Amino acid sequence: MNMNKMISKCPVCNSNLKITTLHCNECGLELKNDFEQSIFDKLSSENYSFLLEFLRCQGNLKLLQDTLGISYPLVKRKLNDLLVALEIKSIDNQVQDTSEWTVNKMSTKASDIIKSKFMECDGIVNIETSSGKFFEVNADDISIGSETALHKVRYEYRVFDYITELLMQHGGQARKGAGRNARLGEPNCTDDTIVGVIGKKYYNKKDGEYTFDPVFILVAIMEWAGIVNNKRGYVELTEEYKTKIGW
Repeated sequence: MNMNKMISKCPVCNSNLKITTLHCNECGLELKNDFEQSIFDKLSSENYSFLLEFLRCQGNLKLLQDTLGISYPLVKRKLNDLLVALEIKSIDNQVQDTSEWTVNKMSTKASDIIKSKFMECDGIVNIETSSGKFFEVNADDISIGSETALHKVRYEYRVFDYITELLMQHGGQARKGAGRNARLGEPNCTDDTIVGVIGKKYYNKKDGEYTFDPVFILVAIMEWAGIVNNKRGYVELTEEYKTKIGW
């Protein structure tokens, strides 16, 4: 016997529905009360189907990607949507939807180039740093951090333009610098270092103030986008990017 799928929202006012009657088809018993629906009953058909496939694949996202025939970033987005629907994850941590982004493909700005790369990857990528570590980077501005991190650090795309401006001002390369336990203006945290520029232009810090040091991952993103080569202690513009800007 075909049975209609239970709905959780009122089709008139969109309020939550309650189950008030349970009926046994065998003996005709009826129980009347206010029965709460489980959170699984409230899933959309799309989320419910994805959950079943996720369980069939025993949580293996690569296998899930192959089974559904979709990209890995899209699998991650669907998993994020499911976790939000199950109230395991807040909506603030969802993967950014880049489907309605518009970027000038002819732009030579680092921020636009990186945005375009994120659009090609459905808004989420795994970036490898020079130390061999992988970080999941979300296109929601730039959200940096692992799923288990105590917090995520977010950057607006303009931070990449500040870095490329510095490189161009210094012949195509600049020292990375170091901001950990260092104050702006100290030898490894000066205006001609990447960490110094981020501290002053992005964070609006002044000499003598401490700043945050995000260089290792921001530079890794720029290298992934083909804008810089990440060298030991310094960064240089790639030949590809210099050709693009006619330099």
